[in-house]
Amino acid sequence: MITNSIQVGSVAERSAPAFDGHQLDILFVAKLYRHHGLDRLIYGLINYSGNMNINLHVVGNGLAMPEIKKLVQDLKMQHQVKFYGRLHG
Repeated sequence: MITNSIQVGSVAERSAPAFDGHQLDILFVAKLYRHHGLDRLIYGLINYSGNMNINLHVVGNGLAMPEIKKLVQDLKMQHQVKFYGRLHG
């Protein structure tokens, strides 16, 4: 039984999507709790000073969601961080 993971062999390998060196999309999927460190990732994005356009896509919900959404709003990062809620399929 695997309670907090997947059987690696059950997922087919695939090639990485094309990367143009200018646009990076990060997908964060979790039932959100403070210990996941999403706030640290967001602070890292706000402090990033490189030339790459980075977007963060957050899928899931949890106890930390209101705090994370407030952080994104306070930092005025709504254009860079998108929330999708809980998704299936």
